[in-house]
Amino acid sequence: MPIFTYQCNKCMEKFDVLVGMSQDKPDLKCPKCKSSDLAKQFAPFRVSGSSDRGSSKCSSCSGGNCSGCH
Repeated sequence: MPIFTYQCNKCMEKFDVLVGMSQDKPDLKCPKCKSSDLAKQFAPFRVSGSSDRGSSKCSSCSGGNCSGCH
């Protein structure tokens, strides 16, 4: 399930919400002031290890984590 970050337009509080894939838009309120005037924030992410792919010096390794290379 994705985690979305929202910011309240009334009190500027930022908070995260775990949202199910089948939900279009959950009925959300600010945990601080209870306002429903919210804006979804852009949250960049990085997949762990994605920059390491293909960087192995072992010719038989394709994923960069070859247990046979020493």
